[in-house]
Amino acid sequence: MPSIKNITGLYDNRMQEEQILTLDLPTDTNENILTPREIEYLALAALGFKNLQIAEILVVTQSTVKKMLESIFSKLNAKDRTHAVTICFLHELLSGSYLNEIISKYNLQDLISANNTRKKSGR
Repeated sequence: MPSIKNITGLYDNRMQEEQILTLDLPTDTNENILTPREIEYLALAALGFKNLQIAEILVVTQSTVKKMLESIFSKLNAKDRTHAVTICFLHELLSGSYLNEIISKYNLQDLISANNTRKKSGR
């Protein structure tokens, strides 16, 4: 897996302009940027779960989720969860197959379907 120091990409559809997303990696590999547990938190955020839902899934407090995500944002120099998720996909710390593993691990299929139904109905 190649180490990517600078990558051009689109961040946040509202901006409609290219930006350079920079992450100074601590080593030649991406593996030590975030812990496996931090990546798990971010994967749940990438799946669209709110902090309270992440707390319920991981059986932690909402405060723990908030602190963990803030720590992740700091490590990645990310502005928000969308930015952090984008960085992690670009640096191959997150992938579609990993998100599927998280869905299976925590049996999230029904919860994701319920979230999607609520979003479509405007609730």
